[in-house]
Amino acid sequence: MKRQHVSLLIAVLIGTTRANAQQLWPTDHRGNEVSVALGHLFSEAGTEKVTSFFGDVLGRVHAGRDLVIEAEVPVSYFHESPSAGFSSNGPTTSARVGNPWLGVNYRVKPGINLVGGVRPGLESDVGDEDASFGAIVYGAYGDFDHSEAWAAKTTSVRALVQLGSVPEWGPYGVGYAGMTVALPRSGNEKTYLADYGLQVGYRGRSVSGTLSISGRLDIGSHKHFDGTPISESFEERNVNQAALGIERSTGRFRPKVIFRIFLDPSLRESRQSDGTGGAGLHGVLSVGASWLLR
Repeated sequence: MKRQHVSLLIAVLIGTTRANAQQLWPTDHRGNEVSVALGHLFSEAGTEKVTSFFGDVLGRVHAGRDLVIEAEVPVSYFHESPSAGFSSNGPTTSARVGNPWLGVNYRVKPGINLVGGVRPGLESDVGDEDASFGAIVYGAYGDFDHSEAWAAKTTSVRALVQLGSVPEWGPYGVGYAGMTVALPRSGNEKTYLADYGLQVGYRGRSVSGTLSISGRLDIGSHKHFDGTPISESFEERNVNQAALGIERSTGRFRPKVIFRIFLDPSLRESRQSDGTGGAGLHGVLSVGASWLLR
């Protein structure tokens, strides 16, 4: 895999709706909840063939009439074939735990929520020949909207406004907008990211369907937090993705499935125009379930 794509999602931290993860979209449930998710990234970069999974465990606790506290722990698994380029020592398997999330969701009034929180920089730094490097890279690729969860030695702070609400049934539209600031312990420049997303859906009596577009834009950085320069090109600072989701909409146990793709063709292609290997990200399939405890 070319290093500029690694830089794009880890060093720059710009590019899910994941099946769960830190809650970006407004939800109809504001009580206690436990969610688990597992996603698979379908990828092939040139002759490189890898198997990767990412996932998380999310807990949400109702702490008042309009306040919900969230905590999430992300994980990633990676296995490379002998032809892959992450390690020179043949087949490698690794697993990592990323930077956890602790945040709050406050409902100002129906249709407007404020979200804020922090990811302590617990993820350690590894070289690109380290066995764990693949798990970190594919964790960031698979977890596009939360790629800072895999930033080494970097604490991040995020604030969002969620707009819209999910009805008891029928069509709806929701969205979010905000900012993430990455604070590397190395002393390098902070990274400022604009976060945004729009979602339309239909909530049926038993099943809901959604179509989402989300993205991230580096809006104020001149260097990655590892010290390397950032391109001034808008196209290279901005990455977007589309997601299609289906979820059970009733009951305390709510399974869900989400498939998403990057909208940037250069991330989907296995080979660039010059014949070198591209990212080759064909899509991400996530499955998960939520248990509504109250």
